[in-house]
Amino acid sequence: MKYRIKNTDTTIKIIAIYQILGGVVGLIYIIWLLLGPNPNDGLNLLIYGLVAFVMFSIPILSGILLLQGSNLKKGLVFSSIAQALQVIAIIGKGYIYEFYSGGMLMVGIEVFDGFEYHVRGGISSGLSFGTFSEEYSRFIKLNVLALIILLVLINIYKEKYVRGNDSISDEIDIFGTIDSNETASDKPE
Repeated sequence: MKYRIKNTDTTIKIIAIYQILGGVVGLIYIIWLLLGPNPNDGLNLLIYGLVAFVMFSIPILSGILLLQGSNLKKGLVFSSIAQALQVIAIIGKGYIYEFYSGGMLMVGIEVFDGFEYHVRGGISSGLSFGTFSEEYSRFIKLNVLALIILLVLINIYKEKYVRGNDSISDEIDIFGTIDSNETASDKPE
């Protein structure tokens, strides 16, 4: 089954533009943080800024690669990585990780004094990561939007680069055996 907005090329362009815009919004946010209201946060803010710069650069690079027809395969791989980084958000005992670029539709469970279910969505970019010593609630969230985009990217990759849309293992021939689409006369000597 193809998960497409209109056709494959249109879907790729929409995902590319979405990723570029999300990354740019994230970079603007980071610049605002670095130059903004609390410039005295020092080294922690600088480390956060560097990590955030790398994280938000991945979707921008991915989007650019998707728009370049000659780099589509790399674009699909990098875009899949960019989306995979956004699928799970978690706060545990002393640590936090949440990343979204362009938009989010988070569905999750929070545990503090019982269970609470949350749904949160928006068009924005953000990054939270680090450690802390205070006791916070624990949560795990799934970014449904990033998961859907990841599944679409995987589907496009299979359509374009996996012969016969079977499994990737049919494509890999690490032991020199004849794969399912090759005859004995095609095999190099």
